[in-house]
Amino acid sequence: MADLNKTSNITSTIKPLDRLNICMEYLNVREETNTEISLKITAYSLALGLAMIGNILVIVIVLRKTHFKTTTNLFIVNMAFSDVMMALICMTISIYSIAVKNMGQSTFQGILGLLICKLLPFLQGISVAVSILTLSTLAADRFLAIVYPFQNFISKFRAKILIVLIWMVAALFNAPLIYAMKFYKEGGVMVCYEIWEPYFDEERASKNYTIVLFVFLYAIPLILVTFFYTALIRELWRGKSLHSNKTRAFAENKSVVKMVMTIIIAFAVCWLPIHVNNFIVLFSSDEMIKYCGLKHSIIFIGWFMGHVNTSINPIIYFTYNEKFRKELKNMYRAVREIFAGKKRTTSATTALSIVKPRIIVTQFNAQNDVVTLEPKVGDFGEANSGFEVST
Repeated sequence: MADLNKTSNITSTIKPLDRLNICMEYLNVREETNTEISLKITAYSLALGLAMIGNILVIVIVLRKTHFKTTTNLFIVNMAFSDVMMALICMTISIYSIAVKNMGQSTFQGILGLLICKLLPFLQGISVAVSILTLSTLAADRFLAIVYPFQNFISKFRAKILIVLIWMVAALFNAPLIYAMKFYKEGGVMVCYEIWEPYFDEERASKNYTIVLFVFLYAIPLILVTFFYTALIRELWRGKSLHSNKTRAFAENKSVVKMVMTIIIAFAVCWLPIHVNNFIVLFSSDEMIKYCGLKHSIIFIGWFMGHVNTSINPIIYFTYNEKFRKELKNMYRAVREIFAGKKRTTSATTALSIVKPRIIVTQFNAQNDVVTLEPKVGDFGEANSGFEVST
């Protein structure tokens, strides 16, 4: 995704450190209070935890049992995996940057800083692209399954091939960021900016790349999804009076259709602010907005909404998929029984280890000799069945 802080052609003559100071003054950037930092970290941490736990549960539920590996669920796992990648890489680094009060400077040095500067936008872009491309494919799959219920257009094997192609296309679209992201050191300060020179025109390349990403990884997929569902409703309306199998297929896929529509709406809403921000910065007539971008609070809200989409998706999966909910309950019961069994075993072992009963039975034989019987105690505190005789 194109960098938020793009400038006009004058940026080629300005050092990164000078740019940083000028923009901090223009945007009235101040050091955040501890309360603001705590609120941001708390919000991001909650979203991170929900995204990791929810999406990992979805992956485990689908992959642990064969009958869950349907074409629809394979696409859902693909989205869940991309969301885990987004949460694990992008959200954790965002939390770290907020915690160290990062004000536009890189908090990492050397090779690590260079790798993060180039790979973070690249991997984040891949995750977003995989999500929207998978959603489009899933919408097409449900359209074909309902409109042509007797034909299997997308088998499990074809679904796996499509998933591989989705990742390849996502990587191809975001590959230019590896070149464009530059890591500079000026005056002891490390900065990371998207700069297309010297091989491309700075302003034109940035605008063109932003438009390409918006059109192919946001606008067109949403238009295709709208087309699929409009055509689907039309087919169902026409076939309803004929009592066709399309109506029955729709009834069987109703929850899946609702789920996909909800996920797409959530994606569109969550990532819209970032796209709006990009276009404002790149096409604004105000040179300082082009040069410095918008205020940090606006940028934070935009990226947070995009990142929080990864924690919304698993909620949608479990809301619309009854089988997922049942399997989650089964997993919870299994885990609870395991811990309950361990607790009982531990309690019994502890009791036997601490309390070693000494059973003394006194008997008198004909000679009035006294015989004492003691239980043998094993190495782990368990009493054996035999007795040791002492006289």
